[in-house]
Amino acid sequence: LKLRFGDASLHNCEVMLKDLSDSKRLDSYVHSESDKGAQSARVARWLDTKILSAAFWPPLPQDAMTLHPSVHGHVEAYAKYYNLLKKPRALRWKPTCGVVR
Repeated sequence: LKLRFGDASLHNCEVMLKDLSDSKRLDSYVHSESDKGAQSARVARWLDTKILSAAFWPPLPQDAMTLHPSVHGHVEAYAKYYNLLKKPRALRWKPTCGVVR
């Protein structure tokens, strides 16, 4: 594809694919560290995140949405573990882009 379209055309695509693989690795880290912590600071296994580099992805909707308090607690715990690993970066959650299974 790079030969046909050039490096510049596929740069965003490369970053997007890297975001997905990094998200999977980070999710594993957060869940394993969370399992070692106190019960109140644990991240539920059903919370699966995709962390996207905002500059390389299309704009996502920014609709207002209030999460249920029990879900919000898991989201906050996830953010805490993320911050330990990726300080000074912070997460900006897009709950309206989520999927419920």
